Amino acid sequence: MGLEEDQGLDVWDMSYLLGGHVPDHFQFNPAVRITRESAGFVKDPGLADVIHCVALVIDGSTYKVMSSKVKENLLGVQTLARDRDIPVHVVLTKVDKVCEDEADDPSLIFRSRAIEKKVKEISDAFGIQSILDYNHVQLSDR
Repeated sequence: MGLEEDQGLDVWDMSYLLGGHVPDHFQFNPAVRITRESAGFVKDPGLADVIHCVALVIDGSTYKVMSSKVKENLLGVQTLARDRDIPVHVVLTKVDKVCEDEADDPSLIFRSRAIEKKVKEISDAFGIQSILDYNHVQLSDR
């Protein structure tokens, strides 16, 4: 379950999830919010229970048409994580659909202006620096 507009996780629930209060295999229900009285609620989470890193997986081919509500939810999760000093990373998927010219040879994707533009757009939206892939760097043999 993701952060869909009507059926996804609520940002409020994400607060409890990040804090380690949600037990393993918990069945989220978008119609019912998590509370301290929810079945299995972990009142005193240990270090192994809390979230240590958040990965936001974003479809690069549909980000531009993603609803403002879903974008708002993603930014809300990012804010919750940052407030807890939890690192946030964005994984951009389906980049081959962003630049179909390079779809036949995936190694060309890293040189694509369309991908560069999409990465910048999402990087700017989330205030996250893009990570330079080693394919772009010439390493010295020293």
